[in-house]
Amino acid sequence: MIEKIAYRYLVRLTKLPTRADDALHLLSDQEVKTIRREVWYTLLWAAVFGAIGVLALYLPQIYFNEYFYEYKWSSPFSPEPLAIPVVNIIYGFILVYIEIYALMAINIRAVFKIAEVCGFPDKNDPDFDKHIESLMRVGLEKDDKSDYTYGINPMQGASKWALFLFLLISRLKATISNYVIKMIVRRVLGRFALRAITNIINIGVGIPVFAFWNAYASYIVIHETKVRIMAPTLINQLCRNLYEQYKNTPEFTAYIYDTLQYIAMSKRKYHHNHFLLAKNILLIFNIPVKEAHPLSEDYFEMVKNAKPEIREGVIKLLMVGFIIDGNLSPQENSTISKLHKEGVIPFDKKRIKVWIRSFVKGKGLDGLVDMK
Repeated sequence: MIEKIAYRYLVRLTKLPTRADDALHLLSDQEVKTIRREVWYTLLWAAVFGAIGVLALYLPQIYFNEYFYEYKWSSPFSPEPLAIPVVNIIYGFILVYIEIYALMAINIRAVFKIAEVCGFPDKNDPDFDKHIESLMRVGLEKDDKSDYTYGINPMQGASKWALFLFLLISRLKATISNYVIKMIVRRVLGRFALRAITNIINIGVGIPVFAFWNAYASYIVIHETKVRIMAPTLINQLCRNLYEQYKNTPEFTAYIYDTLQYIAMSKRKYHHNHFLLAKNILLIFNIPVKEAHPLSEDYFEMVKNAKPEIREGVIKLLMVGFIIDGNLSPQENSTISKLHKEGVIPFDKKRIKVWIRSFVKGKGLDGLVDMK
């Protein structure tokens, strides 16, 4: 139900005026200011929702404690009956449910406002519906439905257990932070003080923690929204430029699949923008789609020893692939340092991070696509 409501809200973007061409849209200073205002508005309300959630959870327990009674359960493993706060648990779940929907609403509003300022997506774009669904899933913090990955496997060679632990920790950031801070308070005040003012401490600790993580979650939504809005025309421009330069150069075409696979492995994820990049470049170069494409073991040496004009095109594709999800992971930082040190790419991490910030802000890539 919430997905349908969000989708219908975002479909109102069809009322935006049609762009004259498919040129890369660079944001004006006024558009940047408008987006910044929407960002602060969204972060403020996300933090407020977090604070209200904590107050709504604990204040009733202070003033109407008689309604939050505990059920006693006799356990065969313990001589003492266990106290189960059933009312607290149910009440807490209801509040979480309400807070999640409030955050979804404010995030979807932010997605719409930013897309509106950027004039995205163009209603004449054949992928309009896909762009709307993509923005909707970002606003609702849902994973993309991308069963078709063009044979690219970002987890090639990765440990599944390491991935599982990373995802688990990332999902429980707020809870873990709250628990750690409470342990610090326990050490400072002692057990008796903590028992005496438990709910007051919970409020004092919970408000800043959950306000921060709510605001941070909304920040991630906004960042991802801008990344998805800025990428499609950049990808189209890159693919057109590469095709014009290398349409009769099979030596370059042979590098495309390996480069797409290498980008995905460096990211350890298959971002929506990498899906668009793979789709567009494989289509324009008429490359048959594979079910799987393991990275060539000698990819580094192949690129390093390629002809300068071929290496230039591979570097363009590689750099845009690193940039279009708006982030550099620690593994990517290491990879870029290695590529730069071995002379495969002429750009260091500092330069690429400048491009990422410029890309997310809608200011272009300062000649990367044209390699000026």
